[in-house]
Amino acid sequence: TSSPATLQFSASSQVSEAVEDENMDEHDSKNMDEPMIDAVPVESLYQFYLEDFETIKRSKMIEVFNLDTYQGKVKDPETGYDSTNGCTVIAPLIAAQHLKSVYPGISDLHIENVIDLQAPKVLADVRTKLNLPKDALIIPSDVHDFLLDKSILKQEQFLGACGGNIQDEDHLGAFINMLAAKGTKEKRSNGYKKVAAALFFHEHVISVIKMVFPNGKCWYDVVDSLPYEKEKNVKPKRKCNFKFFGINNGESKVEEESAEEFCALRIRCKDLRSLEAALKWYSLSKFTDDDCTYINSHHWDEKRCYFDPRVFQAFVWTDLAQGI
Repeated sequence: TSSPATLQFSASSQVSEAVEDENMDEHDSKNMDEPMIDAVPVESLYQFYLEDFETIKRSKMIEVFNLDTYQGKVKDPETGYDSTNGCTVIAPLIAAQHLKSVYPGISDLHIENVIDLQAPKVLADVRTKLNLPKDALIIPSDVHDFLLDKSILKQEQFLGACGGNIQDEDHLGAFINMLAAKGTKEKRSNGYKKVAAALFFHEHVISVIKMVFPNGKCWYDVVDSLPYEKEKNVKPKRKCNFKFFGINNGESKVEEESAEEFCALRIRCKDLRSLEAALKWYSLSKFTDDDCTYINSHHWDEKRCYFDPRVFQAFVWTDLAQGI
């Protein structure tokens, strides 16, 4: 097992404080040609953060749950509704439903209903408005504009956007700091805000939702709607019974399918350290062999970020209109 010192990259480092104006040094052509002597190979980083992720899972500070559906499962020939390639809609809809909830968070069933019932209708409406064919990918900013027009999200809830190199401590740290933001004193959240984000990375969008409990404790859930093969080490599906939320979820809308092989995932992180580890593991797990070859031979250059597999962008929202 490689150590942080060997990798020159500490997984246990604290998240750096975000700055309002980040001035990035301009990379010229010489930078791209410099040998990456000190760079840690992506393959080594992945192995290290996988081990870090699994270690935190064993401590129960990260828990992984199966959901009973995934994007692309719904294909209704009668209505034409289809959740395929729906992540750009699913992620912000989950964020919006989380922020609307009067409870600290939303149940699995609520998320499953977003994926299977709400998202296919919104997807059809967005594609129709943009004159896009069925199953077409949609630009995240176009979806957010649509949701604003429909008042599903409100402009005064918008905290901001951030992005850059997901492997960069400062860039990822700026996103995590937005999720951790405290607001003005407010009874139901003890001065904390519920926050939710849609995170665009590697041609996919996931949700990150911050649950705030009455005592001020915060958990962070990463929701990925892509179909994952169910694994034995994934905690069995809960019956959506968040008793500590005071939620009565009623009956599931979908019959239990024991033969179902795929599921979306809900990754629960019980502090910021766990969230940081989960996002680092998640991002590294998405890189292909070609991505690794590119990253191992190219410094990050914001001028070329649209061609760089490390690039991410996040839209962050809150349940309160007050400033941070």
